[in-house]
Parts: sequence; structure tokens; C-alpha cells
Amino acid sequence: PRTLHDIFLNAKKLYESLIGMLKNKEIYELTESELGIIVEEDIYQKRLKKEFVNYYNFSLAKKGIIKEITLKDDRSGVNKDKTKEEKEIYRPEIFQEYYTYVQNIELHTKKAIKSRYYANMWVFVIMHLTNIWRANDIIYEMPSVDIELIGVNSFDFFKGGRLSTPQAQIIVNDVYLKLENLIAHKNKELLRFYLDPELLECFATSMVISELHRRKFAHTQNHKALL
Repeated sequence: PRTLHDIFLNAKKLYESLIGMLKNKEIYELTESELGIIVEEDIYQKRLKKEFVNYYNFSLAKKGIIKEITLKDDRSGVNKDKTKEEKEIYRPEIFQEYYTYVQNIELHTKKAIKSRYYANMWVFVIMHLTNIWRANDIIYEMPSVDIELIGVNSFDFFKGGRLSTPQAQIIVNDVYLKLENLIAHKNKELLRFYLDPELLECFATSMVISELHRRKFAHTQNHKALL
């Protein structure tokens, strides 16, 4: 299965391609042939193409250019006569909705057990809500956790119960110790790990489930990071 690490590497490839194409021009000045290389050829993952399309259309809208590209049946075409709806930065109430949503342990636990990607994204979103870390630092630096400390060794544990507060605290303490004195890749600043007490159980649960997935597929990946 794809991990956040795989997605990051694919995104890095797209970023490097864009740098080569753009050179001394803006993204909204890309030609149709250049756009075709990104959105039509099978070089990049479909989900990454969608992210590019969203950002490209956003850039056009900001410049007042009435043109957008869309993905259709795994292919893409250029539509010049569609208007782009404006996007806005998250308002405080939207942020609060995300903050509340990640705490829905019953909902996310069921989905996270079925999908490693979902479990990893649960961790990723919680980290973004509480820590000012770059995405690549989260992907590369989130540590594996010692689930033996709390006696959880399979997904079956979550079929009959949830982590207790002491168990969750043990996991968070383990993460805190492993992230101590960690340095950011880009600016070499000290990375600080913070966690709101309200997110204690959901964060610990997402970490434990991600660790169970990591161990299940450890033989298929060449890196030791959790995500």
C-alpha cells in the first residue's frame, strides 16, 4: 500500500518538474502542452494531479483569468469558458470543525484499521492542528512507538475497547522522548512537539494503529519512519 512517504516522493518529482518548466514565468503562464505533461501523462499519481489542478485553478482565479483545467476519466482537458469559484482560507469555525472531527475516535478507528493511509492521515492532520511543522518533517520524523508498553499487539484490541487515559499518556510520552532535540530538515530549527490534552486519546490511537500497520508492512518499505 502507498504510504505518505511514497506520496511525498511523487510530489517532490512534480515540484522539480514544475521548477524546470516555470523558470522565469508564473504558474498561470504555463502553455497547454506543458499542462498536458503534468495532467495527461501517467507520470504522477492521480491524487497528486488533482492537487495540482486545484492549485492551478486557484492561481488563475486570483489573477482574474477565466480558464480552468479539470480531470476527467483519468485524463485532463482544458476548459476556457468555465468560471472558477473563489476559495477562501479556513475560518476559525472551520478550523474548530476539523479539531472536533479528528476526535471522533469511534469513526476514525474503524476506518484506520482498514487502511494504513487513513491511519497515517489521521496522525498527519492532528500534527498539523497542533504543531507548526512542515509536511516533510512530519512524514520523515514521526517515530515508531513501543506498543508493547501498553500491551497492544493487534487490531483486535480495538474491536472490544479503546485506549485508557494511562495507556494514551504512555504512548504520547514515548513520542515526546523520541522527538526530543529533533531538528527541522529545512531551517535547522529545533522542532517542538505539542499536544492539546483534548487530543490525547485520538492522537495516541492514531499512532498505535499506524504502528500496527507499519509492522505489518515493514518488509515492504526501506525507511524506518512511522508514516
